[in-house]
Amino acid sequence: MQVNTRWVPVLASHDYSRSDLQFDACRNVMAGTWILAKGLAEGKTAWTGVGNYHSRTPVHNQSWWKSVYVSYQIFNSVISS
Repeated sequence: MQVNTRWVPVLASHDYSRSDLQFDACRNVMAGTWILAKGLAEGKTAWTGVGNYHSRTPVHNQSWWKSVYVSYQIFNSVISS
């Protein structure tokens, strides 16, 4: 889950190393899920929360959640048919 290096100091306080994020798929997914959950909890809407995973800068946030939304729509149409 493309965990940005800015999270390394925060995750280190939870006993995660940079190596864990790079080479341990389970710990990487757990860390990424925690970051996503934190972003969702702090978002004004669910999609803003999804955007928070990538950036809290409005233009980057919106660009990210819109690309995730397009992927979600494609995935949803495939599983719904």
